[in-house]
Amino acid sequence: MGYKAVFLDGTDGLPLVECEVCKIIERNVIEPAVIYVNENEDISNLSEKRINQLIGESKKLNNGQLRCIFHCEKENEIWIENIDEYKEWKEKREKAREEKRKFNEKSPAEWKKNLVDEFWKRIRAYRFAVDYSISTPINILNDVKFDSILVSYYRKKLTNQQKNYYSFNSVIFPKFNRFQGNEKNENKILKKDFNFWYFKEEYKLLKTAYFQGAKFVEEAYFRGSIFQNKTYFQGGNFQLLADFTSSEFQEYVSFSGQRFQGDASFASVKFQSNSSFTNTEFQEEAYFVGAKFIGEINFEKTLFQKHTYFNKVVFQGDTNFWKTKFEGDVNFWKTKFEEDVNFWEAEFKESVNLKEAKFQNKTYFWIVKFKGNISFVGTEFQRDVYFFDSIFEKSLVFRFVTITSKFVIEYNHISRIKSIINTVGSRNLKKYLNKFQDKNSRSHISEIVKEVESKILERLSKEFENNNSIKCIYKIIYEEKEKIFEESQNHQIFDKHIYEIIEKICSEISEELSKYNPLTCLEFFNPQFSPEAQVELRNLNLEVLKFNNLINHSKEFIIFNLKVKEDENNKKNKDGGDPLLEINNSLLNRMRFVNCDFSEAKIKIKNSSLTDCEFVNVDWGEIPEERICPNLFESNPKKAQDIYRQLKLAHDNQKDFIHGNDFYALEMRAYDKYLTEKRKFLKTKKEKNNFNILKDLIIFKISKIASNFGQDWVRVLKWICILVTSLTIINLVDTNKMPSLSYLIFIIFLSGIIFLLMLEECDDTKHCFKIKALVFSLFVYVLGFFSFSQNNTQRIFNIWEFFVTKPLQIVDFIAVTISKIINPWKTIFSSNSLKHIHGYEAFFVFSWIILSYLVYQLIISLRRKIRR
Repeated sequence: MGYKAVFLDGTDGLPLVECEVCKIIERNVIEPAVIYVNENEDISNLSEKRINQLIGESKKLNNGQLRCIFHCEKENEIWIENIDEYKEWKEKREKAREEKRKFNEKSPAEWKKNLVDEFWKRIRAYRFAVDYSISTPINILNDVKFDSILVSYYRKKLTNQQKNYYSFNSVIFPKFNRFQGNEKNENKILKKDFNFWYFKEEYKLLKTAYFQGAKFVEEAYFRGSIFQNKTYFQGGNFQLLADFTSSEFQEYVSFSGQRFQGDASFASVKFQSNSSFTNTEFQEEAYFVGAKFIGEINFEKTLFQKHTYFNKVVFQGDTNFWKTKFEGDVNFWKTKFEEDVNFWEAEFKESVNLKEAKFQNKTYFWIVKFKGNISFVGTEFQRDVYFFDSIFEKSLVFRFVTITSKFVIEYNHISRIKSIINTVGSRNLKKYLNKFQDKNSRSHISEIVKEVESKILERLSKEFENNNSIKCIYKIIYEEKEKIFEESQNHQIFDKHIYEIIEKICSEISEELSKYNPLTCLEFFNPQFSPEAQVELRNLNLEVLKFNNLINHSKEFIIFNLKVKEDENNKKNKDGGDPLLEINNSLLNRMRFVNCDFSEAKIKIKNSSLTDCEFVNVDWGEIPEERICPNLFESNPKKAQDIYRQLKLAHDNQKDFIHGNDFYALEMRAYDKYLTEKRKFLKTKKEKNNFNILKDLIIFKISKIASNFGQDWVRVLKWICILVTSLTIINLVDTNKMPSLSYLIFIIFLSGIIFLLMLEECDDTKHCFKIKALVFSLFVYVLGFFSFSQNNTQRIFNIWEFFVTKPLQIVDFIAVTISKIINPWKTIFSSNSLKHIHGYEAFFVFSWIILSYLVYQLIISLRRKIRR
């Protein structure tokens, strides 16, 4: 059934009834109310009863109000032919939106053409009357065919103060006439079906335009439009596509509070002044590709639920994304930010692409939540950039970036934890204090809540300082909660209210802190640093840190309070997993590591220069080749040797000889492995080359066995003790002070002592050094007792001789042996007439050589430990 609109404007015997909505919003033109009659019904013969009936039906359709054609509801059987099919489609669409699914079905609505045409006819006339409120320019009169009667009607309705703006507030727009391609006429005007303009008019809104609370039921087209004055799309709703492609806003524009339920296209739009999208909601994809923001732009608290495209956008003014939420992927490819850009407390739930973006002024990523991957590929930072207390649940990658000024990644963990606790406490406290009129009760609850916050903060702060991570959050909060309960149980209102509020606060604190995930994976790949760049990484607690193809030309590159911890996944991997600290093909130059902890890190360094680095108060933990470049040590020990040498030189340059010696030992072990493998390789080569390698290998094996390349002075002492003891036994045998049976016993016992002294695994046991010293002393005592005791059994049990005389005798004999070793030549010349065991003189000569070498190694080892 067809309907036509009848306007209650006081003509043709109809009553004068004004639109109630127009009066409420104080529109500059109060439109006449509209009623709908059948297409075949003669409106000139409408009785008063029939008119009242139609008015009642119109009110029923419009929530009890009489409205004009602009403000009346459109989603009903009056305006849409197949209303049942449309409602079914709409239900499907709303269900898909609730489930956050993509809904691609086109609207099946079949709009009543006569009503839609009447709507746009009055819109055009109203707009034309506001543009040319007094007279029509000659060029417009000659070229444009407009509805002069309707335009004159609107001109009469407008006063001088009301002619400076369009009021489309709360208008419910039906179907727009869609563009018919991109073909242009002879005046370079795009051919299309016209909505706001008459044929041959330029697509301009000359005055301030208000679309506050406007509702666009179908796809809305403003493509190629020019808004010459201020424009306000506030608090309205685009139910389907909103197309502003290639439009131009020459003055301030606001989309604050607007809801885009369909795709929104601002591609190639030019915003020549300030613009605002504060509290705007984009439920489907948003396209700003190629847009240009000349003034300041504000996206504060804006919600993007699907993919968002800012490709090739130019932001010439300050840009604000404060508390903006991006629930889909975000693309800033080749985007240019010419002034300050602020991402404070923004949230990115999916991946962020900033490839080849340019930040020409200061950039702030403060307390930003990145739940997906974020990559800065080819990004250029020309001024200061700050990452403060931002949360990265996945990796942060800087590939081929250019940094020319200050670059800071910093965390203040304790401050952030305190902020979370205070926010949760204050939020819940306000809810519960309203239940009490008694000031004492309110004061008591406030004190308890503050005490809970204080104690939880104190415990968590200590936990974080000790471990650089918040572990066992629930356990800590539960323990503090129970303590508060015990202290407050005697209060008369405790059972009823305090337990409830503390339980709620502790639960919310646990939940909020569990979401606190600072950056754990950071990678720099082939970044470019200008000579004026200043890079600072502060208070980071990472699982993975990678420097790949990094050449540090910056003025300053400092890493403060960095801890690289071992990932649980790597612990489960038998091969050690991927390295946690990786430096590949990099030239670090003057990079400084201050108060860093690499004690749990698996380290991989390859083809890099570290000599000029500065390591201040760095905790390397144990420094074995199994943790420092293990793969390189096994596959290419020569390159591993070079890495260890660079680390040694870097520490030696800072007078940190202790760590330098540790890396020197690694360097020697790598060289030892290199010589061993090279000798195996040369077995089929010339014997001379093989022998030369063998000579070097023997030297390094001796140095390793004697003192671990000058690193272990205790090992040298062990060998000296073994040498002196062995020669003492030989000397005892030579002087017939040891019976043959005793000689055999002590040779066996000596072998056990040597094994015990050289057993490296024993070094990890508690008090191992004391045990070894005790066993060796016992051995010396027994040696003296058997060697200097006579056959008189009564004397054996003489206490003085048992505990004093015999030990002193063997000590004296050991001293004599040492003197002979120190001066073997005198021993040889003075004993020519005496009869010694075979090899006696040779033993002392070789012992002198060995002892000299061991003393030399002892001096080196001690000097490396205590030198300044």
